[in-house]
Amino acid sequence: MYPKLFNGFLILLLVMAYPKVHGQRRGSVEGKVVDSAGIPLPNVIIKSIIDGVQTVSDSSGLFYLRRPEDIDANLVGYETVRIKGFNGGEIRMKATSSDMDEVVVVGYGTKKKIDVTGAVDQLSGADLAKRPIANVFQGLQGASPGLNITYAGGQPGATPTINVRGFASINDNSGSPLIIIDGIAATTDDLLRVNPSDIATITVLRDASSAAIYGARAAFGVILLTTKNGSGGKQQVSYSNYFAQSKRTILPEPVTDPYIYMKVLETSTNN
Repeated sequence: MYPKLFNGFLILLLVMAYPKVHGQRRGSVEGKVVDSAGIPLPNVIIKSIIDGVQTVSDSSGLFYLRRPEDIDANLVGYETVRIKGFNGGEIRMKATSSDMDEVVVVGYGTKKKIDVTGAVDQLSGADLAKRPIANVFQGLQGASPGLNITYAGGQPGATPTINVRGFASINDNSGSPLIIIDGIAATTDDLLRVNPSDIATITVLRDASSAAIYGARAAFGVILLTTKNGSGGKQQVSYSNYFAQSKRTILPEPVTDPYIYMKVLETSTNN
C-alpha cells in the first residue's frame, strides 16, 4: 500500500512540474517586458530580425526565445525597442507621445483632441485680433468652414444672421446656433458686445455631438467663446485701435444751372 501511495505522489509532483519545465523550453532565453513604471506588458510582439520568427509575451510580460538573437519589441501605443544579441533579461518600453494630447473646448469644459470625434473647429483670439474688425462677427466671416454670417442691410451695429451647418432644401436648418460665453448661455446681441481683443478662443461645434451635450438648444450648432484670464508674471499693458471711414457709393448729381432748375421746378409744379 505504501509503495503505491509513494509512487502516486511522485507522479503528481512530476505532472505539476512538467508545465514549468515545458514552458521554459529547455535551452531557450527568457525575457520580460515592462513599461517605464515597471508594470508587466502582455501581448507584446517579439520579432526576430534575422528570420522573422515571432513570439508574444504572456500576462506576466514573460516570453522565451530559442537562442540569443537580434529582436524588435512592438506594442501599440509604445515605442519600438530594438536589441541586438538579446541574451535574456528585462525590456523596458516607453509610451509614445503625440499632439493628440492637445486640449480643445467641448461642452462645459475641455477634452483631449484624441477623444474628440465630432466636427470641431477652434479659432484663436490672437488671429482675430490681427484682423481689422469692429466686432466679433466680422472676424468670424470666412474664418471657419460652414460658418455663414450674413447682414440684412448696411446699418451700423446691426445684428447679423448666423448659420453653422449650411442651408438645406429638405429640412429647415437656418436657425441660430447656441452661443455660450465662458460657460454661460448668451444671445447673438451679447456676442456683438464682446471686445475682440478680450477673446482667448472661439470653438464651433457643428455635428450631432453638440446636441448630445447641450440638448435641443444646440440643434443648429454651438459657438463657444472663452475670454482671456489673468496670468502670472510681470504686468503687461497693450493698446490697439482701428479707425474706418465710409461714404456713399452713389450720390445724386446737383443741378447748378439756374435755367434747368427753373424748368424742372415748373415741371414738378405742373404735375
